[in-house]
Amino acid sequence: MVVTGGLLAAFQHHLGKIMGYAIIVETGFSLLALSLGSSSSLNIFLLLLVPRAISLGLWALTYPS
Repeated sequence: MVVTGGLLAAFQHHLGKIMGYAIIVETGFSLLALSLGSSSSLNIFLLLLVPRAISLGLWALTYPS
């Protein structure tokens, strides 16, 4: 998901579609953090969740309708 979303976003010009691909990449990062198999994988996921949610929320608010 991370690689595919990144490659598809690189060739896109529409900002709404790029945002969709960014959400796909973020979902891939979340799954990757959860699949580490260590005791700190949930901590890593939760620490990365808040900054990603804020950045995608700000991007959604600044996108012209």
